[in-house]
Amino acid sequence: YVMMNPLEAKRKTKDDLHQNKTDKLDALYLAKLQSEHPQRMAYVQSKEYQELMANNRIYEQASHDLITNKNRLHKAIQLTFPEIEH
Repeated sequence: YVMMNPLEAKRKTKDDLHQNKTDKLDALYLAKLQSEHPQRMAYVQSKEYQELMANNRIYEQASHDLITNKNRLHKAIQLTFPEIEH
C-alpha cells in the first residue's frame, strides 16, 4: 500500500486519470505508475514526537487564551475604574 500525491500522479500519467481516481481503470493506471516509477515512502513520525507536538499546540493555545483574557480583563478594569490610570 502506497499513498500517492494526486497531483504528481496526474502529471506522470498525462491526464489519463479521472478527477477523483476511484475508477477501476484509474487503479490500474496508478498500479502501473507505481511499478514503473516507485514513489518514495512517506516519513512517519514517532508516536512520542506526535504527542509532543500535540502537547505543544495545546500549550500554545492555552498561552494565547491566557494573554487574550488578561487583555480583556485589563480593558474592563480600565473602563470600570478610569481613575486608576491617573
